Amino acid sequence: MAGLLLGILLARTVSGFVADIFGWRAVFGMATVIMIVQSAVLWRVLPQSRGETRLSYPALIGSVFFCSVRSRLLRRRIVYGALGFAAFSVFWTAVAFSTCATTI
Repeated sequence: MAGLLLGILLARTVSGFVADIFGWRAVFGMATVIMIVQSAVLWRVLPQSRGETRLSYPALIGSVFFCSVRSRLLRRRIVYGALGFAAFSVFWTAVAFSTCATTI
């Protein structure tokens, strides 16, 4: 979760600098190049493996519920993640409102 939130913040910061210097189209060009390079690297590095389960998709989604019922640690981590994301959302919503209020 920390990596996700950090990635969001860094992506916004870097894209803002790139757009300010080279224009907004450069952000999409840079993202395209990065995704193509990342796809090629992952295609070469990741092992070829097939899943060993024969569960259908609904059964697989249902198994997540049963795992959370059985595992106290998993339930705790779910709550931590939800609270962290809620705090992140509340913070950035408040920042957006305070920015709008100062510009009006």
